[in-house]
Amino acid sequence: MEFEQLCELIRDTLKISNVSLDRDTRLLSDLPEFDSLSLLILLKSLEEKYNISIEKAELSSDIFATIGSLWQFVKNKTKLDLGISLLYYPLNRNSKYRR
Repeated sequence: MEFEQLCELIRDTLKISNVSLDRDTRLLSDLPEFDSLSLLILLKSLEEKYNISIEKAELSSDIFATIGSLWQFVKNKTKLDLGISLLYYPLNRNSKYRR
């Protein structure tokens, strides 16, 4: 996952195409467009785009402190979910990576 992809997803969700975003951009205070509804839409978009599942119990204000902290959370989730997927859905028998 590339950081810029996350920024584009945020821009699309908030409909803010001309705003510069970086890892230190604070979601809750630097972006007035970021409200509770956009949070829900962004979470759903993240789940769909990166094929991850985000549980309520995992969410905290720390994750949404900055775009960088959100990016780190999503990166960790994609690695975790990929590992779980491989446990339950092993590579097919024709794969060169099969044991």
